Amino acid sequence: MGNVIQKLKDNDIHIHQVLENAFSVMYGYTSDESGIRHGGIDFTNAPSEDAKYMLVTVQVL
Repeated sequence: MGNVIQKLKDNDIHIHQVLENAFSVMYGYTSDESGIRHGGIDFTNAPSEDAKYMLVTVQVL
């Protein structure tokens, strides 16, 4: 995620610091919480709406 944000900055695209932090934290969550982004087969506690939101949000970036 850091590389993506840096590329945006390098291309003079301004991202508010709070939004930048939010993207980084959400990306960290999807990487850390088993199954949200890495397809863990044992992860059954995430509501499908949460998984879909994280998938779409991270893919947009």
